[in-house]
Amino acid sequence: MMKLPMDWLIKNEAEFIEALNTLDVSHTSGFGFLSKEESDDVIFENFCNWLKEVEEKTHISVLAYIDDLSPEALELDNYRRGKR
Repeated sequence: MMKLPMDWLIKNEAEFIEALNTLDVSHTSGFGFLSKEESDDVIFENFCNWLKEVEEKTHISVLAYIDDLSPEALELDNYRRGKR
């Protein structure tokens, strides 16, 4: 998804938002994000940084997804420390 040109996202905003919704559900359904390994965090951090860039360049409202996808927003470090 991150390789799509910004103009494609603008032209296909509904499809883009639908894909984000699907990712959001698959990431959070049954608290699936809690099973992610620490090594996966960088993938989601990069994706969230890209979402910020998308909103800035396209004005498509996507920042709300960061709360469900960002390891920092989900406080995964605290969860992992408590689990040890």
